[in-house]
Amino acid sequence: MKHIYENLSLLNKYLIENNRVIELHVIGAFAFHLQNINIGRETEDFDNVTEISDQSILDKIHEIGESSGLPKWFDFSASSIILPGGYRDRLIQIQKYSHIRLKVLSIKDLIKLKVAAYYHRRDKGIVRDLEDLLSANPSRAEISEAIHFVIKEYGEELPSHFKKELVLNLKKIEEEIYELL
Repeated sequence: MKHIYENLSLLNKYLIENNRVIELHVIGAFAFHLQNINIGRETEDFDNVTEISDQSILDKIHEIGESSGLPKWFDFSASSIILPGGYRDRLIQIQKYSHIRLKVLSIKDLIKLKVAAYYHRRDKGIVRDLEDLLSANPSRAEISEAIHFVIKEYGEELPSHFKKELVLNLKKIEEEIYELL
């Protein structure tokens, strides 16, 4: 993770030199680290959900990745993730960089996203989302709220028989998580 902080420092230096400021909204494992939640593993990328339209900044992010040997350190694909409604009102400002407004999703919102990620990846044998989720020490109410978020956001457009299957699978996940709390 040290490399992410170093790369962000290099990006901040570039922004200072060019009199620019950007705002980044962080999700994923790095968001947990920024909130001092030990998830028991290092992460190799920085998941940002805000759009960066300035090509010179995008070029610099890629340049920093290439020069650090981590070309995928900044995950641009995170912007396609469905975020909890009103998440911007719950963002937490992290004061680390003068020209990067670094904000992380609230723990409640991160719990919702980790439940969604676990739902999508658990059949592939990927359990890091569950481990991250448990590190946040969620309450049963937060897990229930997260399950309802996934049902609403991912099941709204589904035909009824697929939605029923989604609900059944998520109820199994909810029970699984409850057993681990």
